[in-house]
Amino acid sequence: MGDSLVLIGPSGSGKSAVGRVLSDRLGSGLLDASEALGTEETSVTEAFVQDPEDAQRRINMRARDLVEMVSKNTDQRHVVELPPSAPLDRAVRSALLAAREKDVIVIYLDANLETLARRSGLGAAQPGFLGTPRAWFRQLNRTLEEGYQGLYDLHCDTTHVDPDAVVDEIMRVVAIN
Repeated sequence: MGDSLVLIGPSGSGKSAVGRVLSDRLGSGLLDASEALGTEETSVTEAFVQDPEDAQRRINMRARDLVEMVSKNTDQRHVVELPPSAPLDRAVRSALLAAREKDVIVIYLDANLETLARRSGLGAAQPGFLGTPRAWFRQLNRTLEEGYQGLYDLHCDTTHVDPDAVVDEIMRVVAIN
């Protein structure tokens, strides 16, 4: 079966929505690396507020483990969603590059800044003394874009496209049945 897929991209790019549609169409599970942080007592957001360094370390380890697992388990098809910064981690990046050599397809979902900001809750300009949240968001997305270079097989712009259309494009381009 093979052809597992890993979705990377900034916040607001549609990884969760596209991942759900893609996993439904392929009859596979959606594996979300962020789930490693959530517990009954603590949400993912709370985990980052309580101890950001530990939360980032745990999420990167989970991301690396999921990528390595899908690259070894070719009997089943999986869809993996990675949090935005995970591919910037050296171990996750190495795992992604190795997985691509084993026919795991890495898809970079992206959208224009206005769409990403709106989907992430930064839809209105917000002035501030040390810079606006949107300016920080823009810089973060530039950093992610640079960090993703060389890691993906397919780049999909989700700016004006619904998740079903994105999945249609993915399935057409990578020829998945």
